[in-house]
Formats: sequence, C-alpha cells, structure tokens
Amino acid sequence: MEKTKKTNTMAIVGFVLSFFSSVIGIVLSIVALGQIKKTGEGGKGLATAGIIIGSVSTVVAIVVVVLTLVFSLGAIDKSQLYRDAVQDVNSSVSSYNRLLSIETISADPDDADAMSTAAANDAAKIREVVSAIEAKIDELAGNKIFAEDAEAKSLYDKLVTKFSAFKQTYNHAADIYERLSTGDTAAATELSTVKLTADDINSELNALNRYLVGKANNP
Repeated sequence: MEKTKKTNTMAIVGFVLSFFSSVIGIVLSIVALGQIKKTGEGGKGLATAGIIIGSVSTVVAIVVVVLTLVFSLGAIDKSQLYRDAVQDVNSSVSSYNRLLSIETISADPDDADAMSTAAANDAAKIREVVSAIEAKIDELAGNKIFAEDAEAKSLYDKLVTKFSAFKQTYNHAADIYERLSTGDTAAATELSTVKLTADDINSELNALNRYLVGKANNP
C-alpha cells in the first residue's frame, strides 16, 4: 500500500495567507515549492494556487489603488476649477460694487460750469465701470468650468442676458449726463425717468457664486 505523502506545512500556510496578505502568501508559497522539490512532500498544488491567488490579488489591489488615485486627483482638479471660477466671479462682483460708489451730481445747480463738469465726470464714471464689468463677464466665459458644467453655463448665460439690459440702461444714463454737460436742460427731466438699478445683475452674480461655491466644496 502506497504511503500518503505529508503535505508541506509552508504550502498550506502560503495558500491560506494568499487570501489575506497576498505578498506574504506568494513568498511562502514560493518557499514551499522549493522545500517540496527537496523533500518530496505533498502540497505542490496548494503552493502553486497560493502563488496564483496572491499574484491576482496583488494586481487587483494595485489597479484599485491606481484608479482611486486617478479619481481622487480628478475630483481635486474639478474642485480647483470651481474655486478658480469662484475667484473670477468674486472679481466681477468687486467691479460691480464699484458702480454702487458712483455719486450723482452734487454740484450747485445754480453754477452752470460746476454742473457741466460734474455731469461729464458722472458720465465717464458710468461708462468706465460698465466697461470694467463687461470685461470681467467676458473673461468669465473663458473659464473651463462652463464647458464642463451645464448648470454653471446656464447660470452664466442668465447673467449675460441681465447684463445686456443693465449695460443698455446705464449707457443711456451716461448719454443723458453727457447731454447735461453740454447744457441740455431737457436732459434733466429725461434723467428722472430712467430707473438705475443693478439688482438683476447682482442677483445673477450671487446665484452663480452660490452654485460655484457649493460645487467647489462638493464636486
């Protein structure tokens, strides 16, 4: 009767550990194969299986780590894009706030020259600030996030629409101030009918800013 071969202990241990610690399992299984070759013990199949399972587990673990890093870096990059967009919007808001500091004519209404100079200055201020805000809004269009996020692009488009009306109203006011600077008395009456408000554009800027901040914190 043929004597049953003793199974190599290292082969058993290597096989078991290949499920829990793939690298150690591989090493022990390789050692077991060497021992089996010398001693003629059984367990060659277990040692071979330990090497295969450990190798597959190691490859899978490496793939998972690489994919995790790729997705993590992608999330970080996306978050940075939103943060950059927030900075751009805040820069636009800063330009907008300058408009609120523009004062209306404060010269002595009986002093024609002073009134003319003040009106010309106000017209220039309005055009300067409107131009600055327009440049900032145009600059926003180049931000990558608007090509990747449809909701952000939609909010930006609403901002552009509101700004178009905003620009028209304020440039009209600047035209009236310029007419006042030339002594056109009828312009004063016309100016009183112009409603100067930037509430709409401010509302759109704030809505876009809130959305971008939220996405920056949770891309």
